[in-house]
Amino acid sequence: MTLSLHPLIDGGIVKGEANFPGGTLYCHCPSDKVAVSLKSNVAHNHACGCSKCWKPHGALFSIVGVVPRDSLSVIANGSKLVVVDKTAAIQRHACTDCGVHLYGRIEKDHPFKGLDFVHVELSDNKGWQEPQFAAFVSSIIEQGFDPRRMDDVRAKFKQLGLETYDALSPPLMDLIAVFTAKKAGIHFSEVSEVVKVFLSIGLMSRPAMSLNNGSTTIIFITGNAPYRENTYNTSRMIRDATPSLNSRPGKPDIVVLKYHRDSFDICEYILKMIEEVWTSRRSSFLPDARPDQEDEVVDLAFGLHVEMTTAVPEFRDEKIACRDGCERPGEDGVYIDKESTSLISGRAAIKPHIKARTGRFSTRPQR
Repeated sequence: MTLSLHPLIDGGIVKGEANFPGGTLYCHCPSDKVAVSLKSNVAHNHACGCSKCWKPHGALFSIVGVVPRDSLSVIANGSKLVVVDKTAAIQRHACTDCGVHLYGRIEKDHPFKGLDFVHVELSDNKGWQEPQFAAFVSSIIEQGFDPRRMDDVRAKFKQLGLETYDALSPPLMDLIAVFTAKKAGIHFSEVSEVVKVFLSIGLMSRPAMSLNNGSTTIIFITGNAPYRENTYNTSRMIRDATPSLNSRPGKPDIVVLKYHRDSFDICEYILKMIEEVWTSRRSSFLPDARPDQEDEVVDLAFGLHVEMTTAVPEFRDEKIACRDGCERPGEDGVYIDKESTSLISGRAAIKPHIKARTGRFSTRPQR
């Protein structure tokens, strides 16, 4: 008997588009369809064998990914949606007529709160991120699948190039473990947690931005005073937290731009920058101009505010000079000088030693 893992992957996996901007999901009703708009691509898309996720008739697995909560909005016939199980951590909103799950949302304290779970097969748009792995594979046995055929299931996933797990993927399980540890009073370096969470959701689901050779990713980071002077290798940390970047064509470099938090209003501008990058709404924005500002403009692939205190052991030995500029990939504290400007020539006009209050920043798209 032929196995049907899921219609999206039974015939092979179709790669998504690197710069896919999102689309619309529809329920299966013949008319008066529930419609949900997604303003970004999904991340961590995967096959799931659990009994809770919605799957098409005859499929052993669902295909489910996540988007930032702010990227999702119900745009038609939302009155038809009802929560399937109000006791579940993921509140799955299903159409009362056809039964299709349009999205799952977490309201309680949870490691994935802030992410919505969606099924991209409900969209007519093409280009969504392809499945990355298979999760909770053994759970299909609990739903009646013959355990003697599990080797066939795993072999088929392997043939498709997908790793199989009886939980989530290791990076996601790490995030859950960190969340649980913090609840138990165990504390880690805040920077590592922030980078792993936000970059895994945001940057890994977006293409590497190109300045001049198609292989440079620009990451904008601000921090408080201890951060400016720490010895931690920020570029290496970010690469370690985003292994998928290194598997892309050209193995893109990561250039880190550091600025003191007093450069501009963190709450307003960092959040706005992250929103625009995630949702592909790349209308330019600039912090308030100051008299000493010039026309330094940086194209950003991702914005991240790293909030740390001197209580974090890794950041007690403060070595980075109190100046701002462009850090060489992998060389924390080594700034680009006049002889090295070719790395960011053209689109990013960065002076060798821009002070904290002189930067102007833009998320303009590449020309």
